[in-house]
Amino acid sequence: MFNGKKSSVEKIRITLKRRYSSGKIVHPMLGKKHSLRSRKKMSMIRRKKFKSGEIVHPMSGKHLGEKTKRKLSMTFREGFASGKIVHPMLGKNHSLESRRKMSLAKKNIYFGEYNPNWRGGVSFVPYSPEFNDLLKEKVRNLYNRICLICFKSESDRRLDVHHVDYDKANNSFDNLVPLHAECHKKIRINHDRWIIYFKELIKCHQKSVFVTTNQISDLVELQPN
Repeated sequence: MFNGKKSSVEKIRITLKRRYSSGKIVHPMLGKKHSLRSRKKMSMIRRKKFKSGEIVHPMSGKHLGEKTKRKLSMTFREGFASGKIVHPMLGKNHSLESRRKMSLAKKNIYFGEYNPNWRGGVSFVPYSPEFNDLLKEKVRNLYNRICLICFKSESDRRLDVHHVDYDKANNSFDNLVPLHAECHKKIRINHDRWIIYFKELIKCHQKSVFVTTNQISDLVELQPN
């Protein structure tokens, strides 16, 4: 009896689809929109049916093409930027287990030269002998032992010294800046933008102009997000 009922429902669904397509009958929702409450209810019902296996997801066992992925990515980015779409993780944090799983998944995809931040393996290149404790201390003192990202003074731990152009062999004073260890982690991405930021800071320092709070605020705005 159940199979017969299910078969009848499927037949009706197919018949209605054909009639809507041909224009013989007009869909009752044509030109209208479901309320937010109705959309939530329908979403919950579909999820339960997908989970129970009562209906099969149209994308089950299929993969999106690269062109479709790019289109979807652009659509979502524009939606998030305009505020039309709210990111589902906005104001939330991934659990430790979720972060661990994502980290493991990315390790297999973004490893070595496949990582967008790959720069030819420069991180494996050793520092030159000139980059010693004496040089680092001179750089820290040159900037009054202040971090050039957060602009806070050195704490119990000494400031790190960073190569602006990421070249470990370039140890000139206009290529070295002091940073807190936590701030140092921020510059692992957006290399090109951080280079521009630090070069602007160094220019200001050489002219002895970045001293006021307003000037520091203007420089902070140059930092990559």
